[in-house]
Amino acid sequence: MHTNRRLKMVCVLTIILATAVCFAEPLISGDFDENKIVNFRDLQLLAQDWLDSSAVADMDSSGIVDFKDFSLFAANWQKSVPALVINEFMASNDNAYADPQGDFDDWIEIYNTTDSSIDLANMYITDDLGDLTKCQ
Repeated sequence: MHTNRRLKMVCVLTIILATAVCFAEPLISGDFDENKIVNFRDLQLLAQDWLDSSAVADMDSSGIVDFKDFSLFAANWQKSVPALVINEFMASNDNAYADPQGDFDDWIEIYNTTDSSIDLANMYITDDLGDLTKCQ
């Protein structure tokens, strides 16, 4: 049996040098099989639950799966969550957290939302649109 997972957004307003950050939990409304994309498998699960009062596909919590749920599902068709997200960052780390070498470097944490390894070769981050390959 699949679990009932709805779109969740966890917003954390953090002031770090006047920067607001909002982290989204990687879930999509309609992703009933939780594979991080709304696709035909989810449509099959919706169809199985059609007019079932105990159904996971009851997206609007009305007590039954109906056309309103299908409409909500259709609005997210083929949407997926990114495989990699910036989970944490430290800007202007002058004396807060030392790395193993004792340096106070700025850092980011990149979180893999999948269960599979992702090769980071040929991926870059930047804070300069004029230099898209600034940091590999």
